[in-house]
Amino acid sequence: MYKAYGMVERTILRLIKKGVVKEEVEKVEAGKGALLDEGTFFIKSYELRVEYLLLQEMGYSEAYEYSGEVTFSYRPWNKYCKWHNGPIGEADDPRKRLYCPVAADGFCRKHKSSDRALYDFCLSYRGEKALEACREVDKRVKGEYIVYLLDHGEKKPKVGTTRRFRLVERIAEQPHIVAAGIYVTDSIYRARLMEINIAKRGLASELWRHKWISADLYTSIIRFRKSLEAIKKELGLSNDMQMFRVKKPISAMPLKEERVEGEEFSIMNSWGGYIMLKKDGKIIIYPEKHILNTDALLVKKLKL
Repeated sequence: MYKAYGMVERTILRLIKKGVVKEEVEKVEAGKGALLDEGTFFIKSYELRVEYLLLQEMGYSEAYEYSGEVTFSYRPWNKYCKWHNGPIGEADDPRKRLYCPVAADGFCRKHKSSDRALYDFCLSYRGEKALEACREVDKRVKGEYIVYLLDHGEKKPKVGTTRRFRLVERIAEQPHIVAAGIYVTDSIYRARLMEINIAKRGLASELWRHKWISADLYTSIIRFRKSLEAIKKELGLSNDMQMFRVKKPISAMPLKEERVEGEEFSIMNSWGGYIMLKKDGKIIIYPEKHILNTDALLVKKLKL
């Protein structure tokens, strides 16, 4: 049975759904003539692919999966409330969620005190108000959280927190060379305190530069291993901090292109917070954060 498409409609992009297509233990050795050679390392390696885009019709709460070509609409692009009714503490089927259709930058007035808004505030901001939001999330939500570390090519690694079941996907959303989970807890407040403590001690940074990374994996592992050992010693952590990475879908450096309005693309893949698009044999990358929860995309509506 074929899919028939009708008229073009403007939609709200809610999610770029990725799935693991390959998981393996990767053997990493120093290259020929390398200045550093500290033996062979084995790390877990994941390959992800875009399964579908989750789109929402204007004015409706339901969302649907879409896998066809997309056209970038002309600006201005409107932002919409980030709230949806999916659970925070466990994985769910995104296609069954209901999304708020109200225009808003962040969360609308109705949902600014929701569990999801508090979770977002807890992890995205600093200070006592953010920590109070973390405490409130612990009261409302039963979940498991993990503090992670990733090497993004800078002197210091980046530290962050996410829900444990989202670790691989969360790392895939950020430019990185190698990463590791370092602390697991059932309290987002304790996870946030651990993250802050690591940053205050100068062992890592909470801030990072969103850039496309091309770096040597072996050198990164050596640098990253030293960071993990320093954190374990400084904070008295005893858990096994296994290194892993999410591979880039392609090895070549794609061309960054800012002018996409009015252009039609096919979706190639996604990595590091960038969506990879293809047109006329050319691959470009575009920041996902610029189009998520906006009405930036035009698609051909599927006929029922």
